Amino acid sequence: MNGTRRTQSRHIRIDIYNKDEQTTLLNSGIITLGGMQCEIDEYLPAPKRLVCMKCHVPGHARKTCRFGYERCRRCGKDRTKGSHKECKILCHHCGDNHQATDYKWSVLNKFRRDLIDELRKNPNKLPPDMQMFIPLDCRTQRSEKNLSNQNTNKSKKSDPDFAFFNSSYDWPTLGKTLNSITYDSQIKNVQNDLTTLKHEYKLEIEKNNNKTQHHSLRTQKEISAFTSSIVNDLTLNMNINVIKMISNFLNY
Repeated sequence: MNGTRRTQSRHIRIDIYNKDEQTTLLNSGIITLGGMQCEIDEYLPAPKRLVCMKCHVPGHARKTCRFGYERCRRCGKDRTKGSHKECKILCHHCGDNHQATDYKWSVLNKFRRDLIDELRKNPNKLPPDMQMFIPLDCRTQRSEKNLSNQNTNKSKKSDPDFAFFNSSYDWPTLGKTLNSITYDSQIKNVQNDLTTLKHEYKLEIEKNNNKTQHHSLRTQKEISAFTSSIVNDLTLNMNINVIKMISNFLNY
């Protein structure tokens, strides 16, 4: 990573979705990745809207473009006709093997350099609260990373610290005084409601348990009675058969 404390390789962009964490990292200026302390700075993407997205020529926008159709940046043909996902890449400006919006086109690269040079001389032309990233090949020195409106930054630094003065004319009057709101009574009411709900829940659980036990005892009694009747019937049938066998034996 460019800017590490040991060696140099390439930049790495990290997307952070927590605003507080982002502010903390930017203020510290250092982040630890893989045991290496790396310098961290705000990511500002390079300007891409330098050309018209209709004809791919720098110097104007789509709204003011008078070209006859919308060009494909890969092949240069009409983008509304056919599929251009896998069309042959051929710059319709210079005929080289790159897209028409690529900075490999010398005219676009020169236009970007001239624009950055102009903004470097006149940074006041930049909109307020905006920073423009300077590509590495357009920097006059290594530490130069972005351009910003200097007047905007000065005005921010010169703003006096905000001082709060209590005044009855600045703040609207409250409809109720804070003393009239009985927060303690409301909290007690909520606690009482919770206690009541807990007691009702406990009673409902006990009621369901009693029903389950009663149903279980009833089922056991029914099974025992049914089993006893079956055993009695079997025993009676066995005794009758034994008596018949003894009577038949005696008759012989």
